[in-house]
Amino acid sequence: MIETRRFDDEAAWIGAVLADAAGAVQEAEAEGRRAVLCLAGGRTPEPAYRAVAAWLAARARGPGRPARPVLLVPGDERLEPRGPSDLNDTMLRRAFAPALDLGAAELAAWNVSAGERAAVAAMAALVASIASGMPSAAPLFDRCYLGLGADGHVAGVFPGSPAARRAGSRSAPIAVAGTAPEEPRARVSLSLPTLASTRGTRFIVRAAGKEDALRRLASGDPACPAVAAAAEGALAFVLARQARP
Repeated sequence: MIETRRFDDEAAWIGAVLADAAGAVQEAEAEGRRAVLCLAGGRTPEPAYRAVAAWLAARARGPGRPARPVLLVPGDERLEPRGPSDLNDTMLRRAFAPALDLGAAELAAWNVSAGERAAVAAMAALVASIASGMPSAAPLFDRCYLGLGADGHVAGVFPGSPAARRAGSRSAPIAVAGTAPEEPRARVSLSLPTLASTRGTRFIVRAAGKEDALRRLASGDPACPAVAAAAEGALAFVLARQARP
């Protein structure tokens, strides 16, 4: 089951994500590992990412600076964006700018300019390199922060797609190409098994328009791709109201 934690206050919602991310980073560093966070794109998580970036930047400016930057891995990307503002990379670079500028974080972007096959192959190689430095069967990510579509899609994996149908397959690839039902349609994404290879799945959701998807997620609906992306003990941080203008 996926536990849902609801917040009526945006600051508390952001604080919950920040505390979770900080705990994951500190746990990895205490174990002598480089922290690796998988990140959703879109507009919803940006305020929380800004808080995480500010925390990382503050640590970098203080004593006892961590030896290695936190690695940020986008879960998916628009392959043929209408403009730079459509790219998850644009939002992530904006949100994490303080940490990126200080070398406290490193962003592993999708190389969409090279085309679908090259983008998928390059991200698969990156994820494989992360896995190569870990014990066998260890999770790839310290946290995987995911969004949730109204249709139950997650990252670039949509209901009924080949990637969704292969969720439980042992031969599922690390990264996949897919098609969204709306523009920009062409997407590249980590596969559902790759997304689920994490020490903690956290869905970051604004409730408006997502209540049905949240019910499907909480009930474990097998037709909901987000369910297959969730590791054991997954949480959903849900902002129950819209932010004030």
